[in-house]
Amino acid sequence: MSKFVRKFAKMMGGFRCLRGIGEFVMAVCIAGGYAVFLPGCVEYPDFELPDGVSSAVIDARDYETWVYFSFEKGGTVPAPEDFKNDRGWDMAFHRWNVRTNGGESGCGEGGAWMTPASGLEYEELYKLLVQSVKNMIPDGTVKTYMKVPDMQAAGDGDQRVEVPASTELARWMTVTMSTIPPSYNLAENVFFVRTASGKHAAVKFTNYMNEKAVKGYVNFEYIYPLD
Repeated sequence: MSKFVRKFAKMMGGFRCLRGIGEFVMAVCIAGGYAVFLPGCVEYPDFELPDGVSSAVIDARDYETWVYFSFEKGGTVPAPEDFKNDRGWDMAFHRWNVRTNGGESGCGEGGAWMTPASGLEYEELYKLLVQSVKNMIPDGTVKTYMKVPDMQAAGDGDQRVEVPASTELARWMTVTMSTIPPSYNLAENVFFVRTASGKHAAVKFTNYMNEKAVKGYVNFEYIYPLD
């Protein structure tokens, strides 16, 4: 479907798919008593277009806590007492670690997949989601610091602990500690994130600092819902 048709449909109040007998499908835009018939609507979602791209900045600097985020609420939510048995969150952040509400991290349907796409273009991402929805990877475990590292005890062994988190979303940034100063490289790819309820969002990480260049702030843009 062309961008012109989508813009026209949005201007005219949206579109809906009317499914008939067998394989007969047509889309109808209703506006002022006129009908425009659009072929191939079966490939597109049966709801109004999203308003656009949203954004969020998460203060994830604390070593000892996770910050929880809900796409449905459009922002952060209070940390649950039992995050593994709470479906009120979709993503959680701790330093550079990210969780989804599924797999080892939660009781929801969460998961994630790094797509080959680099832009938040709804039409193209929706088509990709239809083709790759089975690629979602549920959370596993990662090793991370859950308290400020003790540099004087560095020779006593690995101070990291294993915690539930998304191994796929761990790819959003690569930190190289062997350089001085350390280097931080963000993935250019868009990630698909499946929410606790089974819906999908397209997420693009854009920065790891706030406007004052303080590290530990996870910035991302997203489209939700994508399906």
